[in-house]
This record gives sequence, C-alpha cells and structure tokens, in this order.
Amino acid sequence: MELHQLAYLVAVVEEGSFTQAAARMRVAQPGISRQIRRLEHELGESLLDRSGPRIRLTSAGDAFLPHARSALGAVSAGRHSIAELRGLLTGRVALGVTANLPVIDLPELLAEFQRRHAAIRISLTETSADPLIEHIRAGELDLGLAGLAGEPPPDLDSRLLATLPLVIATARDDPLAHHAGGPLNLIDGRPLISLPHGSTLRELLEAGCRHAGIRPNISYETSSLQLLLDLTAHGVGITVAPAWAVHAHPDRLHTITLSTPVLEARAYLLWKNSSATSPAARAFLDTALRQLTTNR
Repeated sequence: MELHQLAYLVAVVEEGSFTQAAARMRVAQPGISRQIRRLEHELGESLLDRSGPRIRLTSAGDAFLPHARSALGAVSAGRHSIAELRGLLTGRVALGVTANLPVIDLPELLAEFQRRHAAIRISLTETSADPLIEHIRAGELDLGLAGLAGEPPPDLDSRLLATLPLVIATARDDPLAHHAGGPLNLIDGRPLISLPHGSTLRELLEAGCRHAGIRPNISYETSSLQLLLDLTAHGVGITVAPAWAVHAHPDRLHTITLSTPVLEARAYLLWKNSSATSPAARAFLDTALRQLTTNR
C-alpha cells in the first residue's frame, strides 16, 4: 500500500470520476485506475462502485476512506513539522474574507504571519458568505473569515470568533429617536436603507421581517456599510445595522436595541477538513487560531 494510491482514492471519491481526479492529481487517468485496482487487490475488496455515471464508494470503501484520509493528514502534518523546524516553509495560502468584520484585525494577522513565514505568499479575496463557503469546499480557498447569519456548514471546520448583534439605527432627529429599544415592527412602513441581496446583513433583516410578519420597504440599497450609515444619519431612511458600526457614530445616529426578534450575525474562521490542508495553509491556520483566540 502506497501513499499515492490513497491520494488517488480520495481524489476519485471527492471528484466523483476518474477523469476529474486525474486532472486534479495531474496524472493520466489509466494510471489512477491501475493504482486503485492494485490497492483493491491488496485489500481483497472492491472500494469503488463503477457501475453508475458517478463513482461511489462500496461499503468496504466507506469503511476504508477515513483511514486513508487520516494517513494522508498525518504525512502532511509530519512534513509541515519538518519544514517549520528547518525554517523552509514555502507555498501559497488563499484566504477569503467577507466585509465588515470588526473583531478581526486582518492587517495585524497578515503582518504577524509574514513575520513568521516570509516565504509564503498570501492571496486575499473579498466576497459574500455563500460564495466564500463554496470556494472553500471546492479547494479554491484554503480558509475564510466570514460573518454568517446562522450556523456554519457542518462539512467545514470552524471557530466562532464573535457574536455581532444588530440594532435599528435612525438619524438623531427621526421620529423613532425617542425609543431606546423595541421590536423590529418599528421599521414597518418606513423607507429602509440596506445592503444588497447576498449579504449577511440583508439575509438577517429579511429573516427578521418574516418572523415579525412585516415586509421590508427597501428604498435604498448600497454595498457600502459606511454609505448606508451616512444616508441614515442624513435622514434619507432608517436601517438595521451591526451595533458596533452604529455605536461608532453616537453624535450622528440613534440606536434602538432590538427586543424581538433578536438579530445577530456571527463571525467565524472556516476551513476544510484539516487533514487536507496544505502545510502553508496549516501554518496560517495555526497563526490565525492563536492570534484570534488571544484577541477575543
């Protein structure tokens, strides 16, 4: 039994076909097929059901796959340890982030990582939560820092960094400005300023309105949280926004704490099955967990 046979098996299972697995592993398809046949012969069991349009695991393959992944993960971790010992860790980390995460000092995190691993290159992509998750699943991103409206997907590893409550925000002279707190129904019928569809803030707002039995009257839509707050401060409309952002402008905005429903986003660090993480990505994950946990 050889490591490359295990890697080929995992690739075929994850891709669902020998052709796509061969492209991912950058080898010829017959080579992958031949090596997996040898692995099955050695084990005395068929690991893959090849009868359908998509390759599936047999019961034996389902039992064997976690051990194959564990072995590959152990080897990757061992190589990472040796590379760190020699100070020769190189490679690339693809990091995705969603906007408006105040609990994360991203420049400080990246600077700290570069001090530790100057030979590793970082690529940074800003996107919304759903595409970020899909990019991690597809292996196009190694890790993600994301604000989510609900729980993280169970197929990804995660670490909760912070809970971020939402509030109603108005101009200081708005008719609602005498309210210190109240239900989301206070916004009913009022012109609203919101972030666009696909944003965590919009998802939470619409879920809250469904819960309250009202329809949000979105009059202005912007992808900039700062512009959203500026428009609110000028009385163009009212908004539902993160409390931390509204509290940063006490002289311009009035805050109404939501009593029902309580709306909150959650900031997470996300990554895919640590056994499949590259040494460079593993090094970044270690740095991020250490720093973000320390700063909470």
